[in-house]
Amino acid sequence: DCLKRSINVQRSYLSNGTIQADPQQLRQVFLNLILNSLEAMPSGGRLLIESSCSNTHLTVCVTDTGVGISTQHLERIWDTFNTTKSYATGLGLAILKSIVEEHGGQISVESTIGKGATFSLKFPVTTA
Repeated sequence: DCLKRSINVQRSYLSNGTIQADPQQLRQVFLNLILNSLEAMPSGGRLLIESSCSNTHLTVCVTDTGVGISTQHLERIWDTFNTTKSYATGLGLAILKSIVEEHGGQISVESTIGKGATFSLKFPVTTA
């Protein structure tokens, strides 16, 4: 799908931290974020997935060069039933936020119209 849409996918994993998490739930989080990014780039673009780790947190960022999110929608992006899509329920990002928080993490977003969006997820690192 990425090749058909002329989307360049780049990865940069700079992490050796470990987190305690349900793999299925995290798969849902990242799949949803990536699909949202792909939908935001109907004419192509770049999708960057990167991770980094400190002594206390693992951070993963999903960045696209899509259409961006308006300030009006950013204010309500985590609200249940908030959507800009005619075919969606508006549950996706609310559920993602809940999953991330259940894992002790935080999720945030930054966006500029016409330049894209970055979703940042921060999880506590497991200590032995």
